[in-house]
Amino acid sequence: MTEFAFTAAERQAVYRVISERRDMRRFVPDSVVPEEVLARLLHAAHAAPVSV
Repeated sequence: MTEFAFTAAERQAVYRVISERRDMRRFVPDSVVPEEVLARLLHAAHAAPVSV
């Protein structure tokens, strides 16, 4: 398995995004997410590690 090294700033950014996540429907009702954004998010989700 390849080892990836992330800087402290990169790790902190991930932790911040996870801890500050919010449901955007509450802030922007009836908003539309562009197809390219959805595709990018799905691609990232498919690349995420899986534990069983």
